[in-house]
Amino acid sequence: MATTNEPLAQIALSCGMADQAHFSRLFRRLTGESPSHWRRRHSINDRG
Repeated sequence: MATTNEPLAQIALSCGMADQAHFSRLFRRLTGESPSHWRRRHSINDRG
């Protein structure tokens, strides 16, 4: 997620999740934050 601009919905499907909501719930349970928040914090595109 940190190295691509692929939509989270597509990433969810690629990971075998039923949909983005399922992916987001599981991701938050495992990491303590939403996928979009994690992506913003770890995105290499935002680094100078």
